[in-house]
Amino acid sequence: MKLSPRLQKIADSIKNRETLADIGTDHAYLPIYLIRKGSVRNAIATDVNRGPIEIAQGRIKANRMEEKIETRLGSGLSVLEPKEADIIVIAGMGGMLIADILEADMEVSKSAESIVLQPMLDSAKLRAYLLKKGFEITDEELVKEEAKLYEVLWVRYLGIPQPAPQFLEIGPKLIEKKHPLLGELLQKKTRELQNVIDKLQEVETEAGQRKLNECLELQKYYNEVKQWV
Repeated sequence: MKLSPRLQKIADSIKNRETLADIGTDHAYLPIYLIRKGSVRNAIATDVNRGPIEIAQGRIKANRMEEKIETRLGSGLSVLEPKEADIIVIAGMGGMLIADILEADMEVSKSAESIVLQPMLDSAKLRAYLLKKGFEITDEELVKEEAKLYEVLWVRYLGIPQPAPQFLEIGPKLIEKKHPLLGELLQKKTRELQNVIDKLQEVETEAGQRKLNECLELQKYYNEVKQWV
């Protein structure tokens, strides 16, 4: 079984775990792969929609893993009990949806030894939420898939809220390790930000000018990061 680059990056980080919970499972690709590899002993594949669950059940049966992988229909972490899974994966969703999922069942979120998050957007807002709620971002990675860059975060609950830096558009761990794909990510974000700045420069309202100043500060931050990496 060949995983997508995003899922492969996540899979490679998981070793010697008892129970994986794959929230919003992608047809159970990740649980099947990890069980086959021996990286986890058991898995719970969940989805809020019946269609993906039924497809997952078919794939699990075809791989004769019914005794190892359980499917559950339900929203987010609501289908789990605290400490039921020592590692939780939430991939392929918006950053604020991920935050909502963690918040809705915080006791489950707190109890996991590690949580792997792969936001499709709003990664800065997700980072700010995690720090505010007492989660530690232990590592971050960038993955290139079909010419697009995706961010992956590994987090765990420490219970110590931390003040969020002014800018979290670039993950601090990515900057710290001078990630080889960081330059490409900065180019993309700088280009998108410049388009916003160009439009805001034509806006004369007070709110528009305030937003423009915020964007110019962010642009300055991007330039500082570029010099560092």
